[in-house]
Amino acid sequence: LTESGTTALLASRLTSNLPIYAITRHEATCRRMALYRGVVPFCYDATNTERRVWEEATKFIVDKGFLKKGQRVAMTFGDLHGEGGSTNTVKIVEVTAE
Repeated sequence: LTESGTTALLASRLTSNLPIYAITRHEATCRRMALYRGVVPFCYDATNTERRVWEEATKFIVDKGFLKKGQRVAMTFGDLHGEGGSTNTVKIVEVTAE
């Protein structure tokens, strides 16, 4: 989850065969992240939900067909939604949605 795309950019600099799914609610950020190596950007507002934001984001990626139940993902996000540069959380999440 990203506002500015900076976390996705930093992650794309690491050499890995793992995909980086970046979710943002800003069209301009989504377009910019499409240029980052290994990043699959999505434009979606995961903050407008009654669920926890990481559950909503995980469900969105599952619905797109990129994740399956039982897989684990490392998710980064900030406590201050709507502010760029506030990434302060890394959470390992097991996909439970189908």
